[in-house]
Amino acid sequence: MTLRRSLVTLLVALALMIPFTALAEDATPDTTGGAATPAAAPAATGDGVISGTVTNGTPGGGSVGGLEVKLTRYQEMQPTDEYTTTTGEDGSFRFENLPVNEGEGFIAAVTYQGYDYFSPLLLLTEEPQATADLTVYEPTDDPSVIEIASRGVIIAGANSEVGALEIFEIISLDNSSDRAYVGQDGTVLRIPLPPGATQIIQQPQSGFNFGQLRFEDGHLITTGIITPGSHDAMFAYLVPYEGTKATLEIGTAQPTDGLSVLIENDTYNISSPSMQDAGTANIAGTMYRVISAEQPVVGDVIAVTVDGLPRPGSSDSDRGPLYAGIAAVVGLAVAGGLTVQAVRRRRQPAPAVAGDAARDLPDDPEGLEAERLELAAELNRLEEERARGEIDEETYQEERAEILEELRAISRRMRGLEDSGA
Repeated sequence: MTLRRSLVTLLVALALMIPFTALAEDATPDTTGGAATPAAAPAATGDGVISGTVTNGTPGGGSVGGLEVKLTRYQEMQPTDEYTTTTGEDGSFRFENLPVNEGEGFIAAVTYQGYDYFSPLLLLTEEPQATADLTVYEPTDDPSVIEIASRGVIIAGANSEVGALEIFEIISLDNSSDRAYVGQDGTVLRIPLPPGATQIIQQPQSGFNFGQLRFEDGHLITTGIITPGSHDAMFAYLVPYEGTKATLEIGTAQPTDGLSVLIENDTYNISSPSMQDAGTANIAGTMYRVISAEQPVVGDVIAVTVDGLPRPGSSDSDRGPLYAGIAAVVGLAVAGGLTVQAVRRRRQPAPAVAGDAARDLPDDPEGLEAERLELAAELNRLEEERARGEIDEETYQEERAEILEELRAISRRMRGLEDSGA
């Protein structure tokens, strides 16, 4: 991926900022803590219905019949009740007589091959008869199926009261395989954070599950599986500083196509001998200065200097547009969320061809990379359309098979160009 392509991927994500509250339907609350679920399902009384179908998205995958589906009821984002049922031979399931109350929602979940898959948050006050289709996949621990397309580090502001930079990160990644990446030894993503990073907050985002998030040896560790398609992981943290200058040491633990650091114009200065000046970018009406590095070396650390900061203890705090403020005990409250949505072209049936030579593919690496990104985006769009019930299963399977075949063809073509020294 070229530096420009990587930067564009990040900027598209940033430009489509939406309020955090608008993510309510897509956010997945923490299902690992909170109120204990009752041993027996409560009596369900109401007019709500949630039904759906569990399907296996891996061609030739195992049966989805006889799987237990759990439906968790949430009140103010805390789990209160749990209902269970079993899928039919075709993977279908149904919950009836569910309560319909303001401020409540439901999440359906199924476990397949030891891994959990969740539906979005369903609000029955908006749709009393809701659909919660779930797609499971065969697992893989092959890290080559995951590509980090871009990592964006946004310096959103400085809080001089506690002497800390406010950092927001968005990592865009692709799984172009037809299997769920489950990681190795309990680790799916390993993200190095700058030394001293604290108050780490994960940002709920549809399609990405942090799992049992933990912080080890300066690294943010995610354990949630990564399903096929394009996803965005977003989180925020504080980095303390002294005086009027700070140095962010940003490491790379997994292959990454592009790293970018952004800061709002006319606030502070950023520089790095290892990064290029990528100019400015207009994000939601605000101009940002951008510096970038293409394919940083795995295991390397890039130092970014931020100067012109307010001295700790002064009253010159500057909080960026992604934050509402710092609460008591320096609790970081993320007020803005980021999501990636792109206009997808409707795919036309591809004619049957034999081998790469017959495919109408670009002959240059940049063109192939652009085509690969578009296909990965289409795969994600297809999954979303299926989840919303906008396409039937037969169309979904046909289009998905076409996309995956084209991705494989591009991968073979790109390897061929690398081997030839193009």
